[in-house]
Amino acid sequence: MPRPSCRSPAAERRRRVTEQERLAAFFEYAGMQAALWPAFMQLVRSASGKTVTCGGQSPAHGGGLLLYQQAA
Repeated sequence: MPRPSCRSPAAERRRRVTEQERLAAFFEYAGMQAALWPAFMQLVRSASGKTVTCGGQSPAHGGGLLLYQQAA
């Protein structure tokens, strides 16, 4: 079930575009299509049962994207 949002549709669209622009290098590195990102993140959230946040790329971990639990 999608999370309810307090943002307007235009603000939510801008947030998604900004996030995908920020992650463009990661998508290219990972070979992932940007359009799959929302479904991937929903899968991660569902599987973990926790709120997750994406950090920057980590050269120490092979250039992968860091995911971490967001403090509640």
